[in-house]
Amino acid sequence: MFSEKIHRYLFLFGLFSLAFGIMMGTVPTSVPQFILLGNWIIEGGFKRKWELLRTNKLFWIITSLFLLHVIGMAYTQDFDSGLTDIRIKMPLMFWPMLLFSTKPINEKEFKLALYCFLLGSLVSTAWCLIYSYILHANDVVRNASRFMSHIRLGLYLNVAIAICFYFIWTSAKSLHKILFGILLLYFVFVLYALGLASGLVNLAIVTTFAVIIYLFKQKMHIRIISFIIISVGAFYGFNFLNSIFNSQLI
Repeated sequence: MFSEKIHRYLFLFGLFSLAFGIMMGTVPTSVPQFILLGNWIIEGGFKRKWELLRTNKLFWIITSLFLLHVIGMAYTQDFDSGLTDIRIKMPLMFWPMLLFSTKPINEKEFKLALYCFLLGSLVSTAWCLIYSYILHANDVVRNASRFMSHIRLGLYLNVAIAICFYFIWTSAKSLHKILFGILLLYFVFVLYALGLASGLVNLAIVTTFAVIIYLFKQKMHIRIISFIIISVGAFYGFNFLNSIFNSQLI
């Protein structure tokens, strides 16, 4: 219906909107998905798209996870719950089909998508902090998560922290490194301020593995000193996280 250029712009608009909206709740997440799917259907070229999907092993691996749930409907005793489970896992079918049959994004577009996700994370968490500490002063701070469960918010913030680290690592300008470093520390602070214990645990695990992998490339005396520091830090970190868990159970 439209030119190839217009379809590309619609695809990128939907992708960037989704990267931002995924942190803002159901509607901001759903609307971009409808835009992407609608653009994919209107664009046509299904024979070419099928050929791309047919030869893509990763597409079939991911899609098979969804198909297993569909097959499992034949053995379920709770049909309504089964349909709900399939609806939730529909992205396992939708996203691979759309992305693997569309022209891949380039490095600039990839970074723009990451920027949108960071912006959405900043706006979402800023509102959560304002809601919790200024507007309502919640006794249980993890209830301040306004757009999703506190567990999912913690996972997304871990992704945001990883993205900040990626930009710090790859950026050539010192100012960019400083800005993303500040943003990284802000997201870590949010994990603590909102009592997102699962997010803190995941962050600690990922960070520990990353440090261990890095230290394996260093000299022996550096490994030993680092191991002692990590052990002490892990001990105090475990006690700190345990205190958060206990406070949430009260």
